[in-house]
Amino acid sequence: SSWARAGGWAVGVADPMSRSAATRTVAAAAAPRRGHPLVARLQEPDVARLPQQARWSLLEREGLLCSGKDYTALIAAEGRGRAWRDALASWEAMRARGFEPNVRMFSALISAFAAGSQPSRALESLQEMRLQCVEPNVVSFSAAMTACERGHWWQQALEVLTLMRSSACEPSVVTFSAAISACAKGARWIAACDALDEMVRRRLELNTITCNAAISACEKGEQWRAAFALMDESMQHAGIKPDVVSVNSTLSACAKASQWVEAVKLFQSLSSRGLSPDVVSVSCAMRAWGKGLHWPQSLDLLVGMRTALLTPDTGTYNIALTVCEESQQWEQAVGILAASRRACKQRPQANSYNATVSACKKSGEWEQTLQLLADMASEGVPVDAVAGMALVEALARARLSNAAALAYRDLAAHARA
Repeated sequence: SSWARAGGWAVGVADPMSRSAATRTVAAAAAPRRGHPLVARLQEPDVARLPQQARWSLLEREGLLCSGKDYTALIAAEGRGRAWRDALASWEAMRARGFEPNVRMFSALISAFAAGSQPSRALESLQEMRLQCVEPNVVSFSAAMTACERGHWWQQALEVLTLMRSSACEPSVVTFSAAISACAKGARWIAACDALDEMVRRRLELNTITCNAAISACEKGEQWRAAFALMDESMQHAGIKPDVVSVNSTLSACAKASQWVEAVKLFQSLSSRGLSPDVVSVSCAMRAWGKGLHWPQSLDLLVGMRTALLTPDTGTYNIALTVCEESQQWEQAVGILAASRRACKQRPQANSYNATVSACKKSGEWEQTLQLLADMASEGVPVDAVAGMALVEALARARLSNAAALAYRDLAAHARA
């Protein structure tokens, strides 16, 4: 089958975790015991619908909001609900009542900022702890680093890690996981690998998600050799079996670095690794085959996805269209564009049209180019500079010089606007 020619592996879909292990562990560690009666009361619909001031008054009357411990439970509960503004207001109300904050209170507040992706406020709170001579603990530091990770503040995350090293608090797996994830989002692959090496030196147990974050950093930095080393050496040495997320990131690193031979070999090794591909795996392999100018194999993977019960998404179709453009396969491109419209049940994006228009233009199919541009106009897809210049060239090749001149004038006017 076409599927077997392109790869030939088992059917199945991976289900990668959407939230990082660091985020989940920090939230759990920062939260007081859920047995606090205040938490159960907040979950009642009638109480949850009340304005915050009214909730405070009710809880105070019922004797549930009378101590610093009660406020800590309240702030943690609001943080778990990603209501960081409510958590901050509760913090200020607590301070107004004269309760002195301790490390658990600060940790609950910083965790609320982390859940709400508020890195600047999390770092301000960490600084306030030090100014008030409250020594941060592992939860405080890890929550601050998680906030930095969510805000893509890789440099600040590493600064928090440095601060933690200088304190009496030992960095944990959670701490390093947050730092490595932040480095991954910033494409700082060397810093991510250094942090992973430090975990090994400190005899901290590596886990799949932490290693995958480091591989992701290598992928974003187009460091395919480093990605392979982490997957096939570091993870194996730690007794961790790479999962489909590990493979996908390494596949993408190879594709970005134009190492299509390595990517194809890795893709074809999925079954021997005991793994099944997902949509991301197929998309990366399609890109790799395309970069190697092996467009039939790339498009075979798209066709074979139906056999494997995988549903191509818009990104997968766009990769196929790009492969067709680069290999000047205009008929294939037109067919894939139509298939994407039917499958995704929405109008194609501008970049989908652009790739198809470019494939037709490179093949000298000017009538088809004009038809596609007309379709873009009728479907309300914006005509950008790429499509606009294709229109001008198509009109000129069709010996419609006046129309080409008008189209170019309109394009220039649009660019100035």
